[in-house]
Amino acid sequence: MARTGIILCSIISLTILVAVILIACSFSVLNYNEVGLNYSQWFKVIENKSYEHGIYFIGLGHSFHRYEVSLTTIEFSSDRGSTLPTIKCRTQDGLELDLEISLQYRVNKDAIYNIYTNYGDNEKTILNRVILDVISDTSTLFTSNDFFTKRAAIQNRMKVDL
Repeated sequence: MARTGIILCSIISLTILVAVILIACSFSVLNYNEVGLNYSQWFKVIENKSYEHGIYFIGLGHSFHRYEVSLTTIEFSSDRGSTLPTIKCRTQDGLELDLEISLQYRVNKDAIYNIYTNYGDNEKTILNRVILDVISDTSTLFTSNDFFTKRAAIQNRMKVDL
C-alpha cells in the first residue's frame, strides 16, 4: 500500500512539473523598444495583430517575430562602424561621386504585419537596396556644381524621394 502511494505521488508530482514547464514555455516577453507578431511554429502562420512591450501568454509552439521601434541609423560611409560603404553614383554631367550618407528611421508599429507579409525577414536588406537606388537616381538630377552650391536642395530632394 505504501509503495503504490509513493508511485502515485511521484506520477502526480511529475505531471505537475511538466504542466508548469509547459505553461512557462507558453509565455513570451517583448522588451520596451520592441513590438512583435505572434508566429505559430506548428501551423507556420503569423497573426495579424501587433503586440507592444510586455509579457504575453501566446501559447506553446508560438514565438514573437520582433521589430525594434527605436530609432535605427543607417550609415553609408568609409568609417569602420558604418552600415555599408559609401554610395558610388554619377551626377547629371557624368562625374562619379562617392556619397557619405546617414539616415534614421523608425518602424511604424501599426504597419509591421504589412512589412512582414511584403518583405519577410529581408526587410533591412531590401531597405538598404532601395536607399541605394533612390540616392543614385536622385544624384543624376543634379550637376557636379549643384553638389557644392545647392547642398540643402539636394538633401531635401533625396529626403522627399526616400
